[in-house]
Amino acid sequence: MGGKVPLDANPLDILTLPPIVAGPVLRRLTRTQVSVWVALARSGDITLAVRVAGQPATEVASAPITPVQVGSNLWMATVTVDAPGGTFGATTLYEYRLMSPAWPQPNWADFAIGTSQPAFPGPPATIDQLAVLHTSCRKVHGGSRDGLAVAATGVGRGFGGRHVLRAVRLLGQRDVPDDPHPA
Repeated sequence: MGGKVPLDANPLDILTLPPIVAGPVLRRLTRTQVSVWVALARSGDITLAVRVAGQPATEVASAPITPVQVGSNLWMATVTVDAPGGTFGATTLYEYRLMSPAWPQPNWADFAIGTSQPAFPGPPATIDQLAVLHTSCRKVHGGSRDGLAVAATGVGRGFGGRHVLRAVRLLGQRDVPDDPHPA
């Protein structure tokens, strides 16, 4: 068929996959705890560490947990840790990272925007300080702006100092093509 190679013609070499294959994703944030979800290509206990951004002395870590195996080469986990100092401050930025003796630490800056590790702001003090950015999808090929790039620009500008971005939702409709006239 015109030189096309079937998808399964080249088997996946599991050993070449990075340990983290999806995530980390901030799953839940309360005033006193944060939970992070991750999908892994390797087994092994994991620990979640959280600190005030740029302040290693404030770091707290969860107890190690064992991810749940959901496939022959796929493990998932949601790890929860208490806030440094007992509560997450509304105007404070926090960094987080996952650790495991089963794999080397990745370059966490690759997972971050403007910090050395993935980060999140503490929950807002009041509902009027809540800022959620919602976009249809990334649409990188449809001739419009990439939703994630727009979000990163907004985070960098601080949304005019009025709000701190608390959530980004990238929801695309897979039943409607982003670009009705693909090249």
